[in-house]
Amino acid sequence: MGGCVSSRDVDVEIDGKLLRLKRVIATGGFSQIYLAEEASNNEKFAIKKILCHGQDEIKCVRREIELLTRFAHLPHILPFLGVAEGRSVDPTFAEFCMVFPFCRRGSLQEDLANRRQNRQFFERKVLLEFFRQISEAIGYLHSAKPAIAHRDLKPGNLMFYQDFYTLQLIDFGSAMECPLIISDALTSRKMLDEAGQYCTMPYRAPELFTCEVGMEIDESVDIWSLGCVFYALCYFVSPFDEVHERGDSVALAVQSAKLSFNSSAPFSNDIITLISSLIKVSPQERPKIFKIKKIVEEMILTEN
Repeated sequence: MGGCVSSRDVDVEIDGKLLRLKRVIATGGFSQIYLAEEASNNEKFAIKKILCHGQDEIKCVRREIELLTRFAHLPHILPFLGVAEGRSVDPTFAEFCMVFPFCRRGSLQEDLANRRQNRQFFERKVLLEFFRQISEAIGYLHSAKPAIAHRDLKPGNLMFYQDFYTLQLIDFGSAMECPLIISDALTSRKMLDEAGQYCTMPYRAPELFTCEVGMEIDESVDIWSLGCVFYALCYFVSPFDEVHERGDSVALAVQSAKLSFNSSAPFSNDIITLISSLIKVSPQERPKIFKIKKIVEEMILTEN
């Protein structure tokens, strides 16, 4: 553990490491991601800095830290190296600096944007391996007791770690325990607000656009998002990205879940069938993550 330090030379001290914040490399809803360097040897790290203004925000960050501590040592989830907390005389104000390895190769989102420009498709073998890695990461969350839904699975939250063949899941600020029953209008409003805050629209499950009273929200929201991520791995964008880019209603588009598959792309029917099985409007029709993992592993075996 350590603290957020206000000095010209060192910004964060954690587990004996003295880290300097160099520059902002990404900005989220309530956080900024900094590139940091250790003062003694210039080793690079990523620091997620969050300023909290109220007990509710502090509670959410502590929940994220708890989940990172539980899951970030597992394969295909980005390691969590610790957190420094800034103290304040005001108990409703806090600053947290979460420390992670710096992924210099960037995110899957950045890679897909580059590939989209010249239609550089992944080879089938690489594609299936990415399917497997992402499914494995989500599997750890869904097999927890109670199950955890990530709620913001997307290419921007999948980082290349050490090489261009290993993906790691990041950002547990959106995660929630499952299931959650929408018992009344107040709960519905809260869930809609959280979905708008945490769940990226082109990857958001249909039920998170409505959150109707009596509805059960569970980890199947991630299965929809997983289907959209698999689609993006094949075709560079979510099946609902172009709707979003045009300014049309993504909420209406996901309720119909009409998918189009570019016939000129080099993907066989088994991949298209798998993606289609995940992007189902009814949560009950979506397969569980263990079944998806088994299907992907069998597809990989047939390649070898």
